[in-house]
Amino acid sequence: MAELSGCRRYRPDDMILEGGSITVDGEGTLVVTDQCLLSPGRTCSAVLEEEEDPESIWPKFKKKFEPWSEELRAYMDEHLKDYLGVEKVIWVKEGIDPEETNGHIDDVATFIAPGVMACIWTDDPEYPFYEQCHAAYETLSNAVDAKGRKMKVYKLCMPVNPLFMDQASCDTIDADENAEPRVPDEPLIASYMNYLVTNHGVIVPQYGDENDQLAVDTLQKIYDEVWGRGRLQVRRRPVRAGRLRRRQHPLHYAAGAVRVIVWLPEARHLALQSSGMTLKVYALLFQGNLPHLGNPADQSDSR
Repeated sequence: MAELSGCRRYRPDDMILEGGSITVDGEGTLVVTDQCLLSPGRTCSAVLEEEEDPESIWPKFKKKFEPWSEELRAYMDEHLKDYLGVEKVIWVKEGIDPEETNGHIDDVATFIAPGVMACIWTDDPEYPFYEQCHAAYETLSNAVDAKGRKMKVYKLCMPVNPLFMDQASCDTIDADENAEPRVPDEPLIASYMNYLVTNHGVIVPQYGDENDQLAVDTLQKIYDEVWGRGRLQVRRRPVRAGRLRRRQHPLHYAAGAVRVIVWLPEARHLALQSSGMTLKVYALLFQGNLPHLGNPADQSDSR
C-alpha cells in the first residue's frame, strides 16, 4: 500500500510491530507491553543467523540481546524513540492475548487524550485476566508522560462472563499452515477496549454480555468528561462474540462531541447517525474501508 501510494516508509530489520502493539498520545508518549515487544520473534533477539531452522516462520537476524532482558528493553526504548519520534516509552508488563498477538496493548489500554487513558478492569479474582488488568492499571496510574503529567486512568469493564471457543466455531476457521490450531474451551480475547474511534463517534464491540451496556455507558461518560459533553447514539440488537481491531494512532485531538455507537458483529451494517442523516456502513468496514465522516472542529482532519 505504501509503495502504491508513493508514501514515504521505513522498515527496520530488527523490529516487528503492528498497529495494535503500540498506542500513542500524539504528544510524545508511547505505551507498549513487555510481553509483545521483548518477546522472541519481535526483535533482533529472535533467532541466531547461524541457527537456521527450516520450519521457523520468523526472520533470521544476528542475536544482539536476550529476550525479556533489560538490555533489550533499553535498546527497544531508544529504537522506538528514533523511529516513531516519541520522547517517552511506558512499559506495561502483559497483554491478554499471548498467542495471537504476543500481548498487544490495544486489548488492554488506550489514550483518550494526552495524559488520559482507559484501562481494562475486573473486580472478579477468578477472571482469566484479573492479574493483567490490575497490573496494567497500577503501572499506568503511576506513570508520568512525556510532558511530565501524571497519567489519569479510567477503568473500562471486561465482560462479566469470559468467552470461550466451542467446537462448531473451531470448525469454521481456515487455519494457515503456520498457525496454531484452535481448540474448544480456548479463552477468547473479548475486550471492550478494542473499540474504534471515528471523527464523530466510538464503535464498541459487543459480546452478548450483561456488561455490554455498561461498557458503552462508561465510554460515553469518559469521552463526555474529557472531550466535552455530546449526544449518545446507540444501535443495539442481540449479538455474537466478535472483535474490532483498532489500527489507528492519533496525530492530535480536536474538540468536539463524541457519540458512542455499538458494533454489531453479526449485523450486515452499522447505523451511524450524524446531523440527522443515517449512514449505513456495510461489510466493507471489516476490510478497513470505514468512510471518513469529517471532524466537527476541522473537516480536513483524517483521524
